[in-house]
Amino acid sequence: MCIFVFFVVLNLIYGFLIRKNNKKTEEMELLLARKSRLNEIGSLITGINHQLKQPLNSLNLAISNSELLLQKNPIDIEMLLKNMSICKNQINLMNKTINIFRSFYSPNEDISEFCLNETIKSIIYTTNSQFFKYNITVKFEEKSKIFANSIENFIQQILLVLLQNSKDAILEKKDIVDKNIYINIEKFDKDVIISISDFGIEIDARQAKNIFNASKTSSKKLGFGFGLYFSKILSTKKLDGDLVLENHKNPTKFSLKIPLDIRK
Repeated sequence: MCIFVFFVVLNLIYGFLIRKNNKKTEEMELLLARKSRLNEIGSLITGINHQLKQPLNSLNLAISNSELLLQKNPIDIEMLLKNMSICKNQINLMNKTINIFRSFYSPNEDISEFCLNETIKSIIYTTNSQFFKYNITVKFEEKSKIFANSIENFIQQILLVLLQNSKDAILEKKDIVDKNIYINIEKFDKDVIISISDFGIEIDARQAKNIFNASKTSSKKLGFGFGLYFSKILSTKKLDGDLVLENHKNPTKFSLKIPLDIRK
């Protein structure tokens, strides 16, 4: 009888410790997710800041020119209409940038149908000015339009982490010849694979084995270790897919595999 009671108590203690450990793990994952999210939003804001400067300058110039035209007699209507068209185009450009940021920042986890090609282009668009400063170009090879029923917001987050990771790797490598980041998308039956590769600094073979651990980072100085860890969780737990490091050097290549329809 005593032995039975002992094992019952032992089992209760064990269950309590397991639940306590699981709770701590969940809290840690939540903190890491928030840290990764803040890193991503910071990078996105930097990109949007650069992206808005050009249309704002163009808008200011067009308005100034219009003011000068209105002071002339007779008024050059054709030139004035041209300036109005420039203003409208620049406003539409800024609106597009703000909408991309709003979409990314939204915590929406609803499943919807969208074009993956356009999702990739929107992330390239927001980082373009920031990368251009370092003479880094993102090259996206698309053969055909691919549509998916998934959670677009999470895919955007993962792609942003991978692009920032590639940028950091390129900046760390001395005497680099190829400063391009390559994005490829391919459809395989019921899945789609988005690959991002670069010829930046390589990832150590030993480090590559634990690249998605919370305590690891893929970059010596500017790494997005938490971002990769969080991206792995998003790909497996939220998107029913996986994020893998296919190659750790020449080029370094990460691949995101997700189902075309997450509902099935």
